[in-house]
Amino acid sequence: MKNDSLANGIVAGICFPIIFFFLIDLGIGVALAYILDNFNGFSLKLTSVLAIVSNIIPVQIFHSQGRGLSMRGVVFTTLILVAIVLIYFRSSFFG
Repeated sequence: MKNDSLANGIVAGICFPIIFFFLIDLGIGVALAYILDNFNGFSLKLTSVLAIVSNIIPVQIFHSQGRGLSMRGVVFTTLILVAIVLIYFRSSFFG
C-alpha cells in the first residue's frame, strides 16, 4: 500500500496516546468531577496507562487494512511509551 510506512505508524503511535490522555484527563475527569462531589480526578499513573492502552485502536485499524509496517510503528512506539512510564513510575510500580 502507498500509505504503509513505519513513519505513519510512529506518528499514529504518538498522537493517539496524547489525544486520549487529554480526553481522559480533561473530558472524562471534568465530567466526573461535575457529577460526583468528592471526585479529585484520575491519578497521573492511571491516565498514562489508559492513554498507552489506546494504541490498540490504531493497531487494529492498521491490521484490518493490511498495513504491516504502520502497525509495527505503532507497536514500536507503544513499547517505548511503556518503558518511559515504567521508568517514571518505577517506585510505585516496583515498591
